[in-house]
Order: sequence, then structure tokens, then C-alpha cells
Amino acid sequence: MHDRLRKAFQRGPQAVFSWGKDQTLLYNGEGGAERRSGNGAEAVYAVPEKKEVFMDEREELRRELIRTIVRMGYPASFGEAIADNLRTEKTMRRMLGYLAQAGPRSAEEIADEMLAIMEDRQRWIRKKEAEYYNSRYNELLYYGLGQEDE
Repeated sequence: MHDRLRKAFQRGPQAVFSWGKDQTLLYNGEGGAERRSGNGAEAVYAVPEKKEVFMDEREELRRELIRTIVRMGYPASFGEAIADNLRTEKTMRRMLGYLAQAGPRSAEEIADEMLAIMEDRQRWIRKKEAEYYNSRYNELLYYGLGQEDE
């Protein structure tokens, strides 16, 4: 099985996910993934089918958002632009909730809400980054830079 997965990676990955420092996960779309770090490949393994379910869930939410916007009387291209800018499941769900509850009267209101949702997401990302770097700084203060010669 691993030989088949390695051959699939030679054709190139279908999705690349990065996390941490120099950590990358390449997904080949055929049920396999390869984890790499800065020093080369570490492991090749099978990915459970759930990974594809999550990708399908995002696409399903995207389609639902576009359908909702079209039902409201706006062009599909407008719905596609909104969905493409939102990008994540959580932001798409939030937009769907807004469309259902607020019933915006114009395309400008929908675009304004999309920008507000994107701004909230960026604020949350900046907050998490600040928390991470603050914890690293606190570790530096607590443990110091390393061994000191006495």
C-alpha cells in the first residue's frame, strides 16, 4: 500500500497543509498523506476517509451559501464571491445564520456583513498569535536564554 501512496506523491499532492515550524502534510487525494519536516519526509500513511468528509462539508456549505444568495434574488457570481472570500466552514455558517435571521435588503448589506465576519476572524487569529508569542516570551523570562557559565 505504501508503494502506491508514494507513487501518488510523485504525481504531486492535491492538498498541502502546513502547521508549526517547517511541518507540512501533503494529501494526495487517494487516501494517503505524507508528513514532512525541514529535514525531509518522515512518514507516509493512509488518511481516514473522514478527511475527505471535511472537505466535502466545506464544499456543501459553499453551495448552500450560493443557493441561499441566489434564492434572495442575487446573481450566483455574487454568492460565489462571498463564499470564496469567507473560505472556512465557521464563517460560512455564520453568514448563513445572518442571511436567515437578518434578511438583508441589499447586496451592500451582505457584502458589509461578509467584511465584518472576515474582520472578526482576522482579529481572532491575531489574538491567538499574540497569546502564543506571549507564552513564549513568558517562558523565556522564566527559563532564561540558556546555561550561564559561573
